[in-house]
Amino acid sequence: MEEDYEHTLLIKKECFIYRIPPRPNAAGYKAQDWDPSTYIWSGRLVIVARGDFITIRFEDTNSGEIFAQCPVDSTSVEPVIDSSRYFVIKIKDGERHAFVGMGFTDRSDAFDFNAALQDHQNYVKNKKDIEIARKNYDTQPKKDYSLKQGMTIHIPLKSTSNVSPKPPTSNAPVFTSASGGGFLISPPPPSRGVRSVQQQPQSQQQNFFSSPSQQQQQTQQTQQQQSQDPFAQFYSSPQPQQPQQTQQQSSPFNNNSWF
Repeated sequence: MEEDYEHTLLIKKECFIYRIPPRPNAAGYKAQDWDPSTYIWSGRLVIVARGDFITIRFEDTNSGEIFAQCPVDSTSVEPVIDSSRYFVIKIKDGERHAFVGMGFTDRSDAFDFNAALQDHQNYVKNKKDIEIARKNYDTQPKKDYSLKQGMTIHIPLKSTSNVSPKPPTSNAPVFTSASGGGFLISPPPPSRGVRSVQQQPQSQQQNFFSSPSQQQQQTQQTQQQQSQDPFAQFYSSPQPQQPQQTQQQSSPFNNNSWF
């Protein structure tokens, strides 16, 4: 089906056809042997492809009439040895053929002409290589990877039921007052000796307005608490005991002037 369609590979609006002398030697043709001003035809060049075959057509620019055509094979197109814009073309008319010169005025047109021919040759070559590879694959014996009768596959799997999970490790940094963090460790609760020291000013105020018997009773209670708390001596200093007579003289309630 692909051979029924004709693809246009290249169109150049202007090219020139020259009459050339016979090949001078085995090295090849030279464009300097042609007279550029004596071309025999000028018109449009079209390269078409049908399947694996391509044809170069020389058409009239206005009417589209075919002047000559060249079925491309390995000997149909030959570049000259002294220029990149000129080629020798083998044109055919039935059983007859002739060699003529063909040239472009612009080097880019000559480059596109060469590229179109080379691309089609690579396409045909790759297509043949694929066909050969497919035939070689079809002729090779196919390997049987299925399991035979009685064959089994053993896949060892590690059991994770008896493995105790590891405790998560915390990578969080520890913030202290020295590092400038906002989290501090709370201080330990104070002992009973500290409480007695903090409450001592209140008891002193009460002793100021209490009677000597009450002051002596409070002093004995304080000494009992300090004896029960072994750390009280580090937090409270011993108070000197004054004679009872002195305390009675300093008490404002013993003076009759208050009443």
